Amino acid sequence: MNDVQGMTQKILLKAIELNRFIIHYRLETQKQPKTRRLRYAASQEGGLALLMSYDILTTEQFGKGRRDPLKISIPTVRKALNCALVGESVALGGSVFELWSNFLKSVKDKKNGFDSKTANNFFFKTLRELDDLSLERDRVVEANSSHPAYELLNTEGKVLHALRDYYVLEYATFYKEARGIKAYENTFYFLNAATNSVGLASILCGLKSLSVPKYNGPANILFIGAGAIAISAPLLATAAGKGIARHANHVLVKVLHKEPTVDYAALEANRAHLKELVASTDQTSLQSVGPIEERMALYRTADKGFQATLAAESKQLRHLRKVAVESNFFGPLIGGAVMTQGILGTRAYYRYGKVPTLSNARKSTVLNYAGSIVGLTGFATGLGITAEGLVANAIYDRRLKKKHQRPEDLLEDHLKLLDKVEVSVKAMN
Repeated sequence: MNDVQGMTQKILLKAIELNRFIIHYRLETQKQPKTRRLRYAASQEGGLALLMSYDILTTEQFGKGRRDPLKISIPTVRKALNCALVGESVALGGSVFELWSNFLKSVKDKKNGFDSKTANNFFFKTLRELDDLSLERDRVVEANSSHPAYELLNTEGKVLHALRDYYVLEYATFYKEARGIKAYENTFYFLNAATNSVGLASILCGLKSLSVPKYNGPANILFIGAGAIAISAPLLATAAGKGIARHANHVLVKVLHKEPTVDYAALEANRAHLKELVASTDQTSLQSVGPIEERMALYRTADKGFQATLAAESKQLRHLRKVAVESNFFGPLIGGAVMTQGILGTRAYYRYGKVPTLSNARKSTVLNYAGSIVGLTGFATGLGITAEGLVANAIYDRRLKKKHQRPEDLLEDHLKLLDKVEVSVKAMN
């Protein structure tokens, strides 16, 4: 049965090559710039703080002007608008910078062979080679069905097939997830940049309105638009991520001709049966199939518990990564506050501001005062959520790092295990 032993060795080496590629693909694809969390949070916190300053100043001025509109200080309102102008610019710059950073990361991944197209090509090429070797081994084993070690070799073949399915599922799961999270991030950064761009245009119109009042209306309408984009950003980003993930899964299923899956119960049963057969088979028959005890070390790497732990930690870190840039729960609330401020400002101008009577001026000021309070609440909420997300992420990541349980730690340990198994497999005679 030397042919079977040689083919099994080739299959194991090919399986190790495939598994190693999958792990490197995961490590490289999920890698984030070291300073991303801090720098993006800093740009958003800075922008929100300046927008808060804008609403603090305008709330004070509109509060004074509710009884006497002439008490509103135009120079102070101009300062407030300048604060907002800088704030929108800082937040816009943060989002554009992260989009550019993701683009550069994509270029680097493509150069290193970890872009989605190159990764798929390599994965399926290696998988076909593995399948061809397995098919050849199955034929040789069946041709020697009378051999004393036939049942042992046949059971080992079942474990090898399950190991292959395990790697396919591992790759497919992460591949569609990686595509989805990338689409989510890029969509969110783009929409956030769009929000700040529209907000920037609104502030510029607001500054113009201090000398040409008719720009007051467009300024508030643009503010409504900025709020509407902010409301939809987390929802659209999530939809984009899920849509791309579904498409990625469709691409994989089209090539594989079925949904990737692993029958863990059958895998455990076959591994247990293989262990029993190794213990009960006579030494002469065992020697004819080669060092199967060493081979079983690789079969143990297909561990459901390991994948469950890795998936759980990865999911938690992805959630915290989302919270660090925005919140699916509070994003619409913050955008709603901005939108409400724009609606009140629009009504204040088009209903009362176009006819400059004292009564209309008071009513207009009251609406703008209410809008400033709502906007101030929204920006303060955003400031707190962004800070909370950054701190929660840092604490959780630090705790995992101390326990050596971050996803990248688990994957690096798995690579070391593969290196040890590979040495054993190559030493087989």
